[in-house]
Amino acid sequence: GPKGHATPSVVVEVLSPTTEDYDRGTKLEDYQELPSVGEILLVASDKRRVRRWERDGARWVVQDFVGSSAVSLPSLAVELPLDEIYAGSET
Repeated sequence: GPKGHATPSVVVEVLSPTTEDYDRGTKLEDYQELPSVGEILLVASDKRRVRRWERDGARWVVQDFVGSSAVSLPSLAVELPLDEIYAGSET
């Protein structure tokens, strides 16, 4: 196809406690090998914790967001407060 600068896509993966090991391992590596993926969000379901992987050239930079902080998504130019991500999921 035509060459151009595609916006890197963002993958959001909600981890279930049972598949967490797999999600953080094999699947993460699969995503990172896709050239179109620029950011990966791993959202923990059992606690307020979001791990963001961001492509930085040939490497990946990881940041953890916990509590009531906000996850910044540079490729979308938005901030996602954890309060919003977890709204309605709290018992």
